[in-house]
Amino acid sequence: MNHSSETAPTKEPRTFSLSELSLAIEPISLACPSLIVAQGTTGRKVVKQMVSKLVAAGGGEMLPSVQVAVLDTDCEGIGALGEYVIPLGEVDGAGTDPLLGIEVFEQQFPRIMRGMKNRLVALAGSADNSLPNSFKQAVDFHLIAGCGGTAGGGQQALINVFHRLAHDFGIIKPRVHSYFLGPEMALRDIGRTPTAEQKAILRDTFAINLQRVQDDQVDGEMLRETCPDGVEVAIRARDRILSCHLYDQSNGDHDYLKIDDYIDMVATQIFYEAFTESGMYFSGRYRDDIGTGITSSQPS
Repeated sequence: MNHSSETAPTKEPRTFSLSELSLAIEPISLACPSLIVAQGTTGRKVVKQMVSKLVAAGGGEMLPSVQVAVLDTDCEGIGALGEYVIPLGEVDGAGTDPLLGIEVFEQQFPRIMRGMKNRLVALAGSADNSLPNSFKQAVDFHLIAGCGGTAGGGQQALINVFHRLAHDFGIIKPRVHSYFLGPEMALRDIGRTPTAEQKAILRDTFAINLQRVQDDQVDGEMLRETCPDGVEVAIRARDRILSCHLYDQSNGDHDYLKIDDYIDMVATQIFYEAFTESGMYFSGRYRDDIGTGITSSQPS
């Protein structure tokens, strides 16, 4: 037996980016065509990161079964996200006041409706026919919103718009997923000095929106919601939201010191939940009290 003291040359290990690893472990998987909507500045930042991940997954192009809309009064530094923006006109930002957010939503409602309709028309024309559910069968509406003035004030009205448009387009199952970006990430950002009034408003706005969604999910009554143009939308309360997700400054073990440190983590988490096979599997269990879950990708 021949022994040698020389060691074989070692091959430099290849490093992989988080995006490469995530796609290798969890390939893209959709149950139905999807519309991602960012509302407010923090929501817009999260969606910008999500778009980068989806474009990477599509080989440099946005997936044909996904459309994106961004609603924000502050579009400074929008960059590559510009093509997805539904401009809210020459208005001042709503700041932390949800009443101003409601006012902006009502003023810009025709523009919002046109923009949303255009996204759905595009989605109907380009969606992948191999998906488990067609555009007419189901559409996932992913709403990523903070609790500032624009998002906190207009969030519930926008959910009503989703259901109105689903009716207008003949979509049998509009599946609305609400991703709440909590107040503490903004209030505890080391680069900000919010006033006591701003802290109270943000926390109250967040609580009111979250309470509304939670109340709806256990209510079987029919609601008649009125849009800013006077059109009524009939929705069964528990069907307004299919799933509700909450993200904030801490996960119990780690605290984020600045909002920008938090953004990519949230975008990655939503990406996994909304656009991978494991996310589809778990989405059927969100409202399952006995743990059996709905393992089929067919809308219930």
